[in-house]
Amino acid sequence: MKRVLCILLMSILVLSLFSFTAFAEQTNHIENTSMTLLRAGGGGGSSGGSGSGGGSSSSSYHYVPYGRGSWVSDLINAVIFPIIFCSSAIAFYFKLSKRSRKSKKLIKQIQSSDNAWKFKNIQKTVEESFYAIQNAWTDLDMTNATEYLSDELLESFNIKLNWMKHRKEKNILKDITLLKALPVAVYDDSDNSRDHIWFYIKGKMVDYTVNTETMTKTDGSTSATSFVEYWQYIRKDDRWVLNKILQKNEEDKIAFTE
Repeated sequence: MKRVLCILLMSILVLSLFSFTAFAEQTNHIENTSMTLLRAGGGGGSSGGSGSGGGSSSSSYHYVPYGRGSWVSDLINAVIFPIIFCSSAIAFYFKLSKRSRKSKKLIKQIQSSDNAWKFKNIQKTVEESFYAIQNAWTDLDMTNATEYLSDELLESFNIKLNWMKHRKEKNILKDITLLKALPVAVYDDSDNSRDHIWFYIKGKMVDYTVNTETMTKTDGSTSATSFVEYWQYIRKDDRWVLNKILQKNEEDKIAFTE
């Protein structure tokens, strides 16, 4: 009897691993083929516009590995997958906490000899820029957010906004909330020319696009959705400005503080 149970458990484990691999491949294919949307925050929102925080794409997907009604697939979907996903989420949380903790420690060490690195001031800038950029994006005019943007990013946003105006599109961002802003990568250059900080940004907002002539919704959702992005702030004189935005699945491009 014990031998039968062992064989059964091993079979379930093998099947669950096979199913999870297939699931991951399918999910990755969907993510790679989905359209990245142009919110000011760098894309990944629900609309064809652009808002700095940016929502997350709303594609849904359901995977049943062994056919409807299979007790093995039911077991995997109900037990194995949730365990795997919860374990992954917990591992990410601890990794994020570690990176943030070490980044804050580095910033506080640097600020002792360089006032531009005062963490409280940087935090304030990140929060102010988050809301200013979203609102400016909705207004189709980045003027009120200029002080928070690098020259390169400001030019990029203006090009996108002009294209949206040409297409008679407007990205509506509402109920904007910054849920979390954590430093996760720090670089202090010897002459300050390449100083930068990467922040893990988690936000929530309503994000949709309308036709400016008819004011009818053409894309997105009127329900608030959460999103995660990575924002890079660079040093411009003694101020910090947003220079680059990456989506969550682009984190491999960041040299995290480990």
